[in-house]
Amino acid sequence: MADLREISVSAALNLLSAFAFLVAFAILRLQPINDRVYFPKWYLKGARSSPSRSGPSVNKFVNLDWRTYSRFLNWMPAALRMPEPELIDHAGLDSVVYIRIYLLGLKIIVPLAILAFLVLVPVHWTGDTLEDIRNLTFSDIDKLSISNVPDGSKRFWAHIVMSYVFTLWTFYVLYVEYKAVAAMRLKYLASEIRCPDQFTVLVRNIPPDPDESVSEHIEHFFRVNHPDFYLTHQAVYNANKLAKLVEEKKSLQNWYTYYLNKYERTSKSPTVRTGFCGLFGKKVDAIDYYSSEIQKLIEAEASEREKVLSDPEAIVPAAFVSFKSRWSAAVCAQTQLSHDPTIWLTEWAPEPRDVYWSNLTIPYFDLTIRRLLMAVALFFLISFFMIPIAFVQSLANIDGIEKVFPFLRRLIEKESVKSVIQGFLPGIILKIFLILLPTILMTMSKIEGFPSISSLDRRSAGKYHLFLLVNVFLGSIITGAAFQQLKIFLHQPPTEIPKTVGVSIPMKATFFITYIMVDGWAGVAAEILRLVPLIIFHLKNTFLVKTEQDREQAMDPGCLNFATYEPRIQLYFLLGLVYSAVTPVLLPFIIVFFAFAYVYEALLASLSWHNAHLFLVCNVVSCRKVINVYDQKYESGGSFWPDVHQRLIIGLLISQLLLMGLLSTKNIEKSTIALIPLPILTIWFHLYCKGRFESAFVRFPLQDAMIKDTLERATEPNLNLKEYLKDSYMHPVFKGRVHFESPQMVSDEESNTLVMTTRINIRIQQDFCIVLLKCSHKDDWNKLLINVHKNPNAKAIPSSVRKIVLLVKILFRYLVQNHFLLQAYMPTFCSFLAIGPRGLNLGATESSKFSVVTGYLCKCKMGQSLQRIDVGRKLLPGEIVQNATPPPWSLDLRCFATPRVSVEQTEQSFTKTSQVDELKKLSTFLFSTEIGGQVKVFVGKTSAKYVVDIEVSSLQLSSDDRQLVLSGGLYRSDRDIKNMIIKTPFIARSSSELALELEFEAKEVPCYFSFLLKASSGANSNGSEIRSQRKSSFCVPIGFDQGYPAPLGLSFSADGSMNFAVYSRNAESLVLCLYDDKASEKPALELDLDPVVNRTGDIWHVSIESAWTFVSYGYRCKGNKDTFHAERVLLDPYSKIIGSSTPNHHESGLLLKHLGRLLKEPAFDWSGDVFLNIALEKLVVYRLNVMQFTEDKSSKLPADVGGTFSGVTEKIQHLKDLGINAVLLEPICTFDEQKGPYFPCHFFSPTNLYGPSNGSISAINSMKGMVKNLHANGIEIFLEVVFTHTAVGGALQGLDDLSYYHKNGIEDSGARNALNCNHPVVQQLILDSLRHWVTEFHIDGFCFINATCLLRGFHGEHLSRPPLVEAIAFDPVLSMAKIIADCWDPYDMIQKKMHFPHWKKWAEMNTKFCTDIRNFLRGEGALSSLATRLCGSGDIFSDGRGPAFSFNFVAKNFGLPLVDLVSFSNAELASEISWNCGEEGPTSKTAVLERRLKQIRNFVFILYISQGIPVLNMGDEYGQSSSGSPSYGSRKHLDWNAMTTGFGIQTTKFISFLSSLRKRRSDLLQKRNFLKEENIEWRGSNQSPPGWEDPSCKFLAMTLKADEAEDQLNSEASKLKGDLYIAINGADKAETIILPPPPEGMTWCRLVNTALPYPGFFSVDGKPVREQLMGLVAYEMKSRSCTLFEACNDGS
Repeated sequence: MADLREISVSAALNLLSAFAFLVAFAILRLQPINDRVYFPKWYLKGARSSPSRSGPSVNKFVNLDWRTYSRFLNWMPAALRMPEPELIDHAGLDSVVYIRIYLLGLKIIVPLAILAFLVLVPVHWTGDTLEDIRNLTFSDIDKLSISNVPDGSKRFWAHIVMSYVFTLWTFYVLYVEYKAVAAMRLKYLASEIRCPDQFTVLVRNIPPDPDESVSEHIEHFFRVNHPDFYLTHQAVYNANKLAKLVEEKKSLQNWYTYYLNKYERTSKSPTVRTGFCGLFGKKVDAIDYYSSEIQKLIEAEASEREKVLSDPEAIVPAAFVSFKSRWSAAVCAQTQLSHDPTIWLTEWAPEPRDVYWSNLTIPYFDLTIRRLLMAVALFFLISFFMIPIAFVQSLANIDGIEKVFPFLRRLIEKESVKSVIQGFLPGIILKIFLILLPTILMTMSKIEGFPSISSLDRRSAGKYHLFLLVNVFLGSIITGAAFQQLKIFLHQPPTEIPKTVGVSIPMKATFFITYIMVDGWAGVAAEILRLVPLIIFHLKNTFLVKTEQDREQAMDPGCLNFATYEPRIQLYFLLGLVYSAVTPVLLPFIIVFFAFAYVYEALLASLSWHNAHLFLVCNVVSCRKVINVYDQKYESGGSFWPDVHQRLIIGLLISQLLLMGLLSTKNIEKSTIALIPLPILTIWFHLYCKGRFESAFVRFPLQDAMIKDTLERATEPNLNLKEYLKDSYMHPVFKGRVHFESPQMVSDEESNTLVMTTRINIRIQQDFCIVLLKCSHKDDWNKLLINVHKNPNAKAIPSSVRKIVLLVKILFRYLVQNHFLLQAYMPTFCSFLAIGPRGLNLGATESSKFSVVTGYLCKCKMGQSLQRIDVGRKLLPGEIVQNATPPPWSLDLRCFATPRVSVEQTEQSFTKTSQVDELKKLSTFLFSTEIGGQVKVFVGKTSAKYVVDIEVSSLQLSSDDRQLVLSGGLYRSDRDIKNMIIKTPFIARSSSELALELEFEAKEVPCYFSFLLKASSGANSNGSEIRSQRKSSFCVPIGFDQGYPAPLGLSFSADGSMNFAVYSRNAESLVLCLYDDKASEKPALELDLDPVVNRTGDIWHVSIESAWTFVSYGYRCKGNKDTFHAERVLLDPYSKIIGSSTPNHHESGLLLKHLGRLLKEPAFDWSGDVFLNIALEKLVVYRLNVMQFTEDKSSKLPADVGGTFSGVTEKIQHLKDLGINAVLLEPICTFDEQKGPYFPCHFFSPTNLYGPSNGSISAINSMKGMVKNLHANGIEIFLEVVFTHTAVGGALQGLDDLSYYHKNGIEDSGARNALNCNHPVVQQLILDSLRHWVTEFHIDGFCFINATCLLRGFHGEHLSRPPLVEAIAFDPVLSMAKIIADCWDPYDMIQKKMHFPHWKKWAEMNTKFCTDIRNFLRGEGALSSLATRLCGSGDIFSDGRGPAFSFNFVAKNFGLPLVDLVSFSNAELASEISWNCGEEGPTSKTAVLERRLKQIRNFVFILYISQGIPVLNMGDEYGQSSSGSPSYGSRKHLDWNAMTTGFGIQTTKFISFLSSLRKRRSDLLQKRNFLKEENIEWRGSNQSPPGWEDPSCKFLAMTLKADEAEDQLNSEASKLKGDLYIAINGADKAETIILPPPPEGMTWCRLVNTALPYPGFFSVDGKPVREQLMGLVAYEMKSRSCTLFEACNDGS
C-alpha cells in the first residue's frame, strides 16, 4: 500500500512525464520528417505538400532553424483565448460539448473538494481509529478517510449532511449544463447550413409486396401517405461483396503503380512470385501479372455490379427517403407511419459520412437476436475480466509481488524501487489489460447492427462504461479488499468481517490515486505526442511504402474514439463522487486531471485559429480531438450529452448507495435512514431533466424546421433540392459510376390525390398492351371484363391486368356515388375505361396510329385548376412490344384506330387526326354534359395554326336525333367578340363516339372558343341544345394557357411565358388588359378570364406566351355595381415594376391609372454589400424625404439627380458629419401626388418620381445603388410604410373592396379606405411586400405609420393579439430587420395613444417623450415625467424590452419643426405644446433670439443624452421653418445654403459632438437595458431631493455612475471611464449647483453649457472646473439651460 511519500514520488514522476511529452511534441512537430504525422488531414485535403527546404540534405529531415525552437511554446497563451462560438465554427459542436465535459468535472469536483477539506478532512484526521485496530495495514493517507472515524460516532452526521450538499450541488451543475448544451444544440441546428440529413429519413423494415419491388413499394407508400412532401428515395443495396472487390482492386492497382514506377526508374522489368505473399510460386513479369489480375477484378466487379442492380433480392427492405422540406422530414421521422408499429419504422437519417453501410443490409428482425446474443456475450466478457483484475490487485502491493516473485525481494526492498512500484505498477498493469478491450466492444456493437458510426460509438461507450464500473471500480474494491486482508479474514471472528470490509473499502483510494496519475496525468499528455502513430508511420515509410498512395495510407489521422475516452472520464466522475465523502484526499488528483485535460483541449482546440502552421487539435481526448490531425467521421450536434448526463446520474446513485452501505457497518444504522431520500431525489431529478431537455437531442423542433424552410425559400427560390440530394445517400461503391433512375417529380401527380401505383405505371404496361392487341374488337374487350368479373383468378388473364380492371371498376363505382369527386378524377379513369371501342389491325399499320401519352390534363372541380403535361412519343403497333417503357408515372393509352367502315371514310378521319401527331403543347379539357356523356377537347398548335380536336362519348341521344352539330364562336371579352360563327356536324367513329376537328389561324388568337352541342333530327333542323353540367356553354382557351395561382402577381417561367395571378373573391369575372404602348389609353388586347378555366379558389390566373409584344397590363373587375367599376383599369397589387400614371378617362381624369410593366426586375450587382445589423441601442436616426432632401438648387446637384435616390447618395458625407448611422425615409412607394407619400397606391416598388429619369427601372436601380452606398458608409436604411389605408384609386380599390378594406372604415379614423390589415389575404400581401423590400432592396428596417390600425379586426374591433403584428414579429425573413410602430394618423394629423403588443421585437416612436420634453422646457411639466424620459421611458418599455426600443424625437415631419417650436405658440397651435419665448413669429429682439437659441440647444441636448434612440428630423440641423404651419404640405425643400450660416454651422457641429459623445460614452448613454438604480443619483434645487410632482420645481440634476464591473469587462476600454453629471434648469432664474465628489484620481470637466455663446457652449475635450467651498465644485447655471460634466483623469 502506497504511503504519502510514495504518492508524492509518483506525482512528481507523472508531472515530469506530462511536461516531457509536451516538450517532445513541441519539438517533434517542427521536424519535416514528422510533417505527415502531425498534419495528416492537411495532406489528405490537398492543402499541404511535403516540405521542401534548401540547403543541406539533412534539412529534409531535421529543422535546423533555431528560432523556431526558441518560440515553440509561444502559441499557448493566445490559443487559450479562442471564443467558444469560433471554436464551434472551427471544429463543430461535438468538440465544444466534449470540452465542456472536462469543464463540468471542474465545476462539480472543485467545490466538493473545498467543502470536503474544510469539513470532512478534519473530522477524519482526528478520529484515531485505525491505530486501535490490530494487524491492519494502513498509511497516512488512509488516516484522512472515513475509516479513521470511530464506529457509532456522531461525526458521521457530518458525512450525511455533506452528502446532501454534494448531491444538491451536483444537481444544480448538471441542470445548468444540460440546459446550456440543449440551447447550444438547438441554436446550432437552427443556424446550421443545409445538409442532406435535414431532409432525409431512414426507413427500415419495409414490408414485402408480391406485386412490387422494394423501391416501387417505397415510392407508392410515400406518394400515398405524404403526397405533398415526398421528393425522392434511395433504395439500399446489399453491396458488401462488391465493396470487397473494389477494395481488392485498389490494393492491386497500388502494387501495379509501384512496379510501373520501379520499371520507369530502372528500365528493368520487375518480377513477382504468384504464390503466398509473393514468397512462393512461379516468378512472372510483375506488370503483366498485376495488369491481368486487375482486369479479372474489373470484370468480376462489373458482373457483381450488374447483379446487384438487376437482382431484386439485392435491394434490402430499407431506404433513405428525402422530402421537400425539413418540416416534412421532421414530421415523418418523428411519427408512426403505419398502424402496425413493427413496419415502416423511421428515424432521422445519419449524415452521409456517418452511415455504416454494412449494417443496413441486416434484416430488421435479426437485430433483436443479435443484440440479445451480444448482451449475453458482454456478461461473460465482464465476468472473464474479473480474473486479470484480481491478479492486478494481487500485484498492486509489495507483499503480493514478493509472494509471486520471491527472487525479487532484495531489489524490491530498496526505497527508490519500492516508491516507483507502488506509484506506477497498479495503473500500468491495469492499462495493459484494457488495451484490447475497446476494439472488442466496438466489434460487438457492430454485430448488433446499428446503422451509423455515431450510434456505434455511443453504444460501445455504454458497454465500456459498464465494464469500467463493474470491473475496474467495483472489481478493484472487492478483489483488492479480499486479497489485501486475506490473513485477517481467516483469523478473526465472523462478526468482525463486515467491519473490516467497511474499513478497507475507503482505503482503496491509494490504488485509484496511482491509476489517475498514470492514466490521467501522463496519459493525457501522451495523447498529444501521438507516439504510436509516429512510430508506425516511420516503420511503414521505411519498409512498406511503395507509392504515394501508400504514403497517404501510412498517415493515420484516425479519430478520437468517443467510445473509449468518454467512459474513462466517467470513471473519474464516479471516483470523485464516491470518494468525496469517503476519502476526500483523492479529489485534488481528479481536479488536476480535469484541469490538465481541459487546458490541453482548450489550448489545442484553438491552436489552428492562431497559427496555421501548428498542430491543430480540438481537444486532446474528445471525439473531435484533432482538426488538422484527426479526420472527423461525423458531426452529431452534441447528441451524446444525454448519455453523459445519465452516466453521471448512475455515478451519483452508486456513491449514495455505497455511502449508505459503508455507514451501515459503523453502528449508526438509524442515522443511515436519513440517506434514503437521496437516491429517490436523484432518480426524480434525472426523470425531470430527461423530460425537460432530452427531446432537444432526439427530435428536431417543427418550428425551427419551418423557419429554416421559409428562410431558404425566400433567399434561394431557385434551389434544386432534388439535384442537391441526388447522390447523398448512394452507396460509396456506386458513386461516380452508376446513375440511378431516381423518381422524377411530375406536377400533375403532385396535385392529384389519387396516386397511381407503380404496378400500374411500370409493370402493367406490357401485359396491358398485349391484352389490348388481342382484343381486336369491342366484344373481345367486353369478354375480358366479363371473365374478370366472373373468374377473378383466371390464369389466362395476367394478374396485373386483372387487378387494374377490378381496381378501376371499384373506384369508378365509388366516385359515381360521390359525384363531387367524379369530375376531379374523370381523366384518370377515362384513360383506362375509354380506351376506344375499336381494336388494332396489326396488318395495316398505315391505317392506324398508336399514341403513348405520358399524362393528361385534368380539371379538378375541388381546386378548379388545370394541369398540363406533354405528349409522349408516338409508336407504331409493331414497335410497341420492344419500346413500351414509358416514364415511371401515369400511363394514358389512347387508340385512334380504323373504324369498320369504307376506306374513304377511314382516310378522311385520319387526315384530320393525323395532324394531332404534329401538335405542340397539347392541352386537354374534359367536360360532362347536362344529359350525361363526356366532351373531351384537345387544343394544340402546329407550325402556323391552332388545332382543336373535340371528342364526344357516351352521349345519350333520343332515337329521333340523327345528327350532332357543334355551334360556337370565338371571343376575347365583352368588348371584343369575334364574328366567326361555326356550325359543323360531328363525324361518328363508333356508335358511342363522335369526333370533330377544327383549325384556327394564328391571327385569331389568343381567344376563347365557346360552343354548344345541338342534337337535330331530320324534321327539326334546329334541334335541342346540349350544354355543360354547369348549364353553360363549353369554353376552352386557344393561344394561351389557364396559368397557375401562385405566385401572385406577374411571374416568368423558364420558357419565357408570363403568368398572371391576382386575388379577387367577390368579382364575378375579371378582364386582363394588355397594352402594346405605354402611352396608349386603350388596351391592345382584353381577355375576359373564364371562371371555370382561369380561377382557382379566389385567385384568377392566366398564362400567355412570350411571343407577344405587350409592354404593360392591368385588370378590369366585373361584379356588383356598388363595389365594382367595370370600366376602371386597375393596377396589379403585386406588380414589381409600375409605368407612369395616366388619367382614367371614364372618371373625367379624377383618378390616375397605374399599369404594371411586363418586365423582369432588373439585375443588380450586390457584391460586397452586407446587412450591417447595427444594435438598436447604437442607432442615431435621421428622417428625410427623398425629393425634398436634394431637389433644391442649393444642393448643387444636376437636375436629373437632385430629388432622387441618387441625390441622397451624393449627400452621404453630410449624414456622416452629423454622426448618423441610420436614415428613415418617408414613404417611397407609388403614392397620390396630391396628398403626399402617406397615401400610397402600391406597396412593391419605389415611385418613379425618385428615379433619375422618372422611370421605373431607373428608380429601382437608383434606390438599390443608394442602399449599397449607404451600407458601405456604415448607414442603415429604414422605410416608413403605410399599410393601414390607400389613396383613393389605389392598387387595391376596385379589385375586391369587401376583402381588402373595412366595409365602413374605422370609427376612430377618418380613413374611409382603411385596409383590413388582419384579413388573411391582406396580411399575406403586407408580409410579401416587407420580404420583397428586405430581399430585393436590402432594407434594414420599417417604421409602420398609423400602427394603431394594425390592431383592428375584421369589423374594426381592437385585437389584443393581432395576427399581422405577431406574424411580422416572428417572420424569419424579417428576423434581422428593425420594426418600429408609429401611431401618427395621416388623416387626423394626430398621435394616438395605445399599448402596442411587441413580442420583444417591436420598437415604438415615443410620443410621450416628445410631449413631456416640450412641456418641461416651456415650464409646465413635472420632474417625474422628465426623469422617466431621460432614463428610457420605463413606464412604456419595462415590459421586457428596454430603452433601446424607444425611438425618441422632439420634432417630426408633421407638426412644427424644431425652430418653429420655440417661435410660435398661438391658440391654433395648442396641440403642438410649443412656446414662442416671448414673442410670436420672427423677431429682431436679442433677448428673445438668445432664449430661442438656448431652447433649441436644450431640445437637441436632451434628445441625445436620454436613454433610447435619437431621431433627428431633416432640416432641424440648420433651423428649417414652416412659418408656423403644422401641416405636412408646408414643409419646404432642404436649403443647403442655410447650412453655411452661423446657426447652421454651430447646430451641425453640436449635433456631431453629441453623436460622438453617445458613441464614446456608450456605457452610459447607449444602454440596451435600463440603468441600475445604484448607478443613478438625483438632486433637486439647492442639493435637496427632487420635488418629483411639485409643479414649481424646475431643476433636476442626475449623476450617472460608470459601472466599474462593465468597464473591466469591456475590452475596448483603454482606461477607466468617469461619471457623468447632467443638470437641466427649466426655471426663469439661475441655479447654483454643487457637483458631487468625483471618483478618486479624477476631476470634473464641463462638456456642455447651452447658455454659453458659440463656440464655447460645448467642448470636445472638456474644460476642468476648479474646486471651491472646501474641496467641492460649485457652478452657476443660467436660466433655461442644460449642462453636462464628465469626470476625467487628472492631467488628461
